[in-house]
Amino acid sequence: NKGPEKTKFMISSEFVKGMDAISGEFEVTNVNIYFRNVDKNIFKSIPINTIERLSRRKFMLRDTALEMFTTTKKSYFFNFEKGLAHKVATKIVALKPQGFQECYFGRPSGLLKKHNITELWRNRKISNFQYLMELNTIAGRTYNDLAQYPVFPWILKDYTSATLDLSDPKIYRDLSKPVGALHEPRLKNFMARYESWDDPDIPPFMYGTHYSTSGIVLNYLVRLEPFTSHYVSVQGERLDHPSRMFWSIPETWMNCMTNSSDVKELIPEFFYQPEFLLNKNGLNLGKHEGLSISEVILPPWAKTPDEFIEIHRKALESEYVSEHLHEWIDLIFGYKQRNEEAVKARNVFYYLTYEGKVDIDRISDPYQKKAIQSQIINYGQTPSQLFLTPHPPRLALSKLKKPSDYMQPETKAKMFQYMLHPHHQKSNSPLIYMHPVSNRLVTVYKDMVISTTSWTTGKGGSLPFSFTQINLSTNDKQQEKSLNLVLAEELTQQSYQHHLFAMSNQRYLFHVGNWDNSLRCINTKNRSKSKRAYKHREVVSCIAIDTSGKTLVTGSFDCTTLIWDVASFRGKSHNDDFQPIHILYGHEEAITCCALDADLDIVVTGSKDKTCIVYSLIQGQFFRKIEYDAPLTHLLITKYGLIIAYCESKMIYLHSLNGTLLQKKPTVGTIHSMCITSDGKYLIMAGNSGSIVVMSLFKSTLDEVWKWPCEKTVICMSLIGEDNYLAVGTDTGHLCVVLFNPMDWPGASVNSVSYTHLTLPTKRI
Repeated sequence: NKGPEKTKFMISSEFVKGMDAISGEFEVTNVNIYFRNVDKNIFKSIPINTIERLSRRKFMLRDTALEMFTTTKKSYFFNFEKGLAHKVATKIVALKPQGFQECYFGRPSGLLKKHNITELWRNRKISNFQYLMELNTIAGRTYNDLAQYPVFPWILKDYTSATLDLSDPKIYRDLSKPVGALHEPRLKNFMARYESWDDPDIPPFMYGTHYSTSGIVLNYLVRLEPFTSHYVSVQGERLDHPSRMFWSIPETWMNCMTNSSDVKELIPEFFYQPEFLLNKNGLNLGKHEGLSISEVILPPWAKTPDEFIEIHRKALESEYVSEHLHEWIDLIFGYKQRNEEAVKARNVFYYLTYEGKVDIDRISDPYQKKAIQSQIINYGQTPSQLFLTPHPPRLALSKLKKPSDYMQPETKAKMFQYMLHPHHQKSNSPLIYMHPVSNRLVTVYKDMVISTTSWTTGKGGSLPFSFTQINLSTNDKQQEKSLNLVLAEELTQQSYQHHLFAMSNQRYLFHVGNWDNSLRCINTKNRSKSKRAYKHREVVSCIAIDTSGKTLVTGSFDCTTLIWDVASFRGKSHNDDFQPIHILYGHEEAITCCALDADLDIVVTGSKDKTCIVYSLIQGQFFRKIEYDAPLTHLLITKYGLIIAYCESKMIYLHSLNGTLLQKKPTVGTIHSMCITSDGKYLIMAGNSGSIVVMSLFKSTLDEVWKWPCEKTVICMSLIGEDNYLAVGTDTGHLCVVLFNPMDWPGASVNSVSYTHLTLPTKRI
């Protein structure tokens, strides 16, 4: 893709976004893809090397479209003439985009099997939410076409109680039935029509409306742009009557149970986006029976939109839903979607909602063709069928073995304490950084000695780990290696320096805090000369890396944040000129901490100026600034988009990505280290308070749910072994390990935690 830009081919197409299908020209060059509208203006420009995946799509139930997914977390939907989408995809793949992963034009069910997604869900490796999103995407549902928007189920049926007990099966909707069959008296009317239907051209159906239409999506999202504009356009440049708009969740549920023309399901936003329930744009939506519908009325058990979303998401991930979600999948994506099984399940919709029931290309009458196209766009489209046999249920928690199942009861409550190397038993150099990689644990001490230890978990017995020495290099006979790192004077007095290190995959250790303002990269396997980047004008004070190990962020006393591509440090000479992807501005004083999440496209930075700034990771764009009561020392981002900040005032704060303060609490002592479980449910923090505290992030309450006493000051922490163990580094150089299993907490006593002292040798890098 190098050299001057040249056009490879050009073809007529439609760019599909929301309610619009814009006609124009689709041009592919060796560098970019361009879409020009009918006026020949460039409407979209997509760099070839950002294309990650290509998937076939249907448009108006015709197999004519292509959806592109890019490394910039954006997707684009194009419709072509019949038979051309696959040819276009083939030509794009031939250009060998740099970040390309997959092009799939087979049956959707084949893609499902290829990635083994169902087994991942059954074994609880992915959440219910993630599995539903995967099924929607594979079945052709997309955010780019409102007529094929992702569909999610109603989960609960109790929208009147003041509180909810998520362990009570009575609060949940019957997931084995479609919405139209949940209320028996109404179902009798549907069945009477179905059984008496007599039309030679139109097959019998139970429901004349669908569970997912563009109108349903617009009604749910009317308070957010661009959906407000789409809604107004559909309604003749005005908002609809208040009584027909989405104004109350309890009322909407009741309508879905009783109204003969309302059998709609939900959309993903009900499980992650509280803003669609608010009216931040100040729209005049009118009143319903004298009551303002500016913001959506919530069930009594949720006081705020944030609380509703959190409880609703928790309900989706509940054990009841996990046990029954496969029944709903059978209806929407599975064997009960069509034919005789659909009849038995009371799951038959109007025939034009199913793919393959009508061939638009064979209709010669332009008026009839336009009428059918309009009906398909506006009255619902059933997803592609993914399963032809009953969907297997999720494995019960009792069938999933955890390390605690193999341990003696007295072992579960112990905190095991190791001295990884005798050198630090004498020097008491604090363990300031650790990073788990597979079955290895990389550790760095305050005297800048780095080591790597191999560990394995044992079944049975009293010890959860066994350690072995590692020879990382046949040329390296020494057991100790120093990073030769001289900290800047401004950082030497800190009691913790774990902000100064980040590990990428199993090899590259990045470190900052150097006196010469450099970012350094060391290959821990071959001990080659460290590579150095000099792009900050003052001391680099913090560093963070995304979970994939591909993107790095550094903050500095010069008030800037730099975003780096980790790949640029590989295969280059130590004296090459390394360039950051973005330079982020906005702080007025030194940056003290940073965090990032590539999936959310978010970077957050904290500063001595008492603010946190949220940026786009991909674009480097400023989003918003959040103010605090004191300089920040720690920042974390959860997978659900919660920002956790800790300040010098010994206060911990919880904000949404949109800057809403959800909770703040004081802490006991000073916190030196914080981490979040991979499922985003728990925050773990420790310092000099004498204990390691676990807080629940459910309902954004930051409630303390468990703690272990720890007689030493904790400097760093890391969850290891698929979150089954918590490893803790202390100010005396010890590594402490404790079993991390929330299922065991209610039956254990906090005061029963004991220490077992061990000294184990390890090989130094």
